[in-house]
Amino acid sequence: MSTSTYITSRRAVPVSIGTMQLYCEDMTIAAKRVNAETSTVSGSGTVTGSAPRCAVVNMKGRTFDESSPLHSAAQLDALLRSHSTLTVSYRGLVFDDCRILAYEVTDSGRDYVDLSVTLSSAGISEPEV
Repeated sequence: MSTSTYITSRRAVPVSIGTMQLYCEDMTIAAKRVNAETSTVSGSGTVTGSAPRCAVVNMKGRTFDESSPLHSAAQLDALLRSHSTLTVSYRGLVFDDCRILAYEVTDSGRDYVDLSVTLSSAGISEPEV
């Protein structure tokens, strides 16, 4: 019995980051755990503490605002400098307690601007049904 995988193209997914709408075309998540280690008297190592770090979420896509094309840059800069956190939803995942780590806005003279946003998220979950 043979199985086939069909690859289809999909449309950009709208994502709200604060009051800005990003049409996300590419997303990556990276997370890690950090261990604190110390040496024992016998010379071997032992873990004395362990904790997960915030996940780093990078979203790339497009945004547009006909009246103020670069308004997204001002919005992201305000979020970057703010101490408040955001909740961001993307394709069935909820990213809690997000903070803007970095952003990049590229205006190439088109009707939209290209945008890359890097968030830190304290927790990732699926919405309750």
